[in-house]
Amino acid sequence: MSHKIGVMRLSMLFLVVLTLVVGCVTKEAKLVGVWKAEPVKAVSSPNLGDVVKSSMLGLVTQNLEIEFNKDGAFKFGAGIASGTGKYTWEGDTVVLTFNTLAPQTPLRLRFEGEDLVEATEFQSDAKLRFKRKK
Repeated sequence: MSHKIGVMRLSMLFLVVLTLVVGCVTKEAKLVGVWKAEPVKAVSSPNLGDVVKSSMLGLVTQNLEIEFNKDGAFKFGAGIASGTGKYTWEGDTVVLTFNTLAPQTPLRLRFEGEDLVEATEFQSDAKLRFKRKK
């Protein structure tokens, strides 16, 4: 009887590990490829910071593309500006750290359906949205 319980526990452990591994592979596979930024429209808000951010994002996103590889690296380009960086996962959020000399805040993106969307503190914040290109 105890042999059957041991086999059942081992089977359950195997299923849990398999589920976690498949979940990570699926998340990674969904990310790898080229993503194009959607235009960000300027917002009307009593908060000047919201207006400025949406206007600046509107300029930046005109030709912005990010390409993720399976090894945790990405490259981006927007017209004449380009660069590289590394990405990591924090739960369901992909965290992009850019290779620059100046300190910067990492960019956090989450899947919303098939899109990658910037994770922001407030729902009303202007945010980057990417659609899969390739």
